[in-house]
Amino acid sequence: MPSSEPFSIRGRVVRVELEGGFWGVIDAEGNRYVPIAPLDSQFLKDGLPIEAEIELVTMFSTTMWGKHARFHSINR
Repeated sequence: MPSSEPFSIRGRVVRVELEGGFWGVIDAEGNRYVPIAPLDSQFLKDGLPIEAEIELVTMFSTTMWGKHARFHSINR
């Protein structure tokens, strides 16, 4: 699974009602990220502002909404 160097984002958690529904993150620039592992339950609130350290991951998926990302850390 090739990946990028980790980088920081500021954004908000969103509930996406596509393909059965999933949680994603939209950063301040409008970039969309799909976590490759479920977010902790404390972050599953639509519109919740967050800061996170992520790296992009290249992988095959049926989720065609944003870039797949590994979240190394996430804070409110």
